[in-house]
Amino acid sequence: MSQDAGDSDVTGKLKIYAVIVFLLVILALASFLFLPKGGSLGSCKSLVISESRDQCLTELAISTANASVCGLATGSYSTECYMQIAQNTGNSTMCSELGSGALESQCVMPIAVREDDYGLCEKISEPYLSKCVEQIALQSDNATLCGNVANATDEMYCTSLLGIKSALDFKSAEYCLNVSSEDNPNFTSSIIVNFTTPKNATAQPTTELVTSFLPFTPNVTFTARDFCYTALATATYNTSLCDSVTYGEGRTLCVDQATKITNTTASYSTEIAGCSALGSYSEQCIEGVELSEAVQTKNVSICAQFQEPINDNCYAEIASTYKNSTFCSYISNSTEESLCVSNS
Repeated sequence: MSQDAGDSDVTGKLKIYAVIVFLLVILALASFLFLPKGGSLGSCKSLVISESRDQCLTELAISTANASVCGLATGSYSTECYMQIAQNTGNSTMCSELGSGALESQCVMPIAVREDDYGLCEKISEPYLSKCVEQIALQSDNATLCGNVANATDEMYCTSLLGIKSALDFKSAEYCLNVSSEDNPNFTSSIIVNFTTPKNATAQPTTELVTSFLPFTPNVTFTARDFCYTALATATYNTSLCDSVTYGEGRTLCVDQATKITNTTASYSTEIAGCSALGSYSEQCIEGVELSEAVQTKNVSICAQFQEPINDNCYAEIASTYKNSTFCSYISNSTEESLCVSNS
């Protein structure tokens, strides 16, 4: 065989190999770009790229509520698959497929809260257990549940939140007596931040509650119970409630809050500046104000500035507050998006 013939043969084989590789690449790209929506199990398994296969299997499992298919997916796809089917069906036993750690607790907790099932809370670990009990205690107005959290501090925190919520719900200062009167700036700061951040203890936060309660100034003693009286005074425009605030500076602050004009546009920049007095809670305070502004103004661009999962929580709060599920479409996590839609 001549040299030219040999070279031609090699070139021909290389061309064949090149064509085969090209076709494989095209096939792989096709399987990635054109996932068989609502396809069969067989069509999902036939996909070449593993990520495409996992995505197809996850979508198939969720659309048919068939958790057995989740086990065929890998990594985060399998986790998301079990998580979403559990949330969609309310079947907490499916969460056990995620192991016995934080993932299982994250899966069970929203189901327990949604079903108002304290028994489910007992099956998960801390810190999710205490948060689960706290949320059920708040939504069911059951103060006795607060005694089942991790420690005395968490119990007082739960009881104080419930006391403030009840005072505002029933417009009665009597419930403020159940709120901590301890002079503990960190504790009080956390209580206030809870009420200035979306998903707080009040079902439908008003402008006054969300944007006006940053009552910390240097050298002013202000307890969680004082905050309760101030919140109620502001909500009812009853300055006489401020007489129950412990110290003079706090009483003055209470009167100032309660006499604000109800339809005044909130000065978010002023409130953010006031967050600097909260010490270690200043960043959380700023975040709370910005989240509140996003919710009250329906400004999804503010939500977009936060990192996950806070940005998704922000979108969900807007959707829930205004009962408009279209805001849920901004949520990147499909499980959280489904929860958002069901709560809107």
